[in-house]
Amino acid sequence: MTLEEILLDIHALEKDMHYFERKYGIRTETLYAAYMNGEEPEDDAWVMDFGEWASVYRTWLERQAAYRDAMQKLQQDPDSIIGLVHVENYRDIIERIIAAHLAYIPQERDIETLAISDHESGNYLLMDLGWQKPRRIHSVIFHLRVQDGKIWIEQDWTEGGVARELLKAGVPPQDIVLGFQPPDMRPYAQELLTVP
Repeated sequence: MTLEEILLDIHALEKDMHYFERKYGIRTETLYAAYMNGEEPEDDAWVMDFGEWASVYRTWLERQAAYRDAMQKLQQDPDSIIGLVHVENYRDIIERIIAAHLAYIPQERDIETLAISDHESGNYLLMDLGWQKPRRIHSVIFHLRVQDGKIWIEQDWTEGGVARELLKAGVPPQDIVLGFQPPDMRPYAQELLTVP
């Protein structure tokens, strides 16, 4: 699992634990200690919930350990900590690029440009939506993904190329992956990013 996946899991599991804590009015640690001591709930209807709750907590403990291990490895490599900061910086850069595109008003009045940003999954899309008589417009202008410390360009229909915008914003060429290119052609296309 990547560090991002571990964190997503931790947050989802915490949400589940909070649900059970609110429902039963006790902390997860208290329930788990009682569960491990073989104590059974007073109400038989609670047995399934308590089993699931204990399982969620056990998985949460495993993910916490995986997170600590991953962080220890990162702390031993100073470049990796900087890499984590770069990911946040990359998100900011992408948001600025999206904002610049949103400032452009399409010539077609019935076309709306939309931004879709999902920080949790690292997906960023810019889309056109509306009508260009007689047909419906629903198209992705570009789709960027932050994954494993790099920016993946999954689709790009911008005039100048979103890769150029990323380079201008300071993203090094080795951190840009042209995901829309076939894997066997990608290395050749990547070389073009280093050409001024």
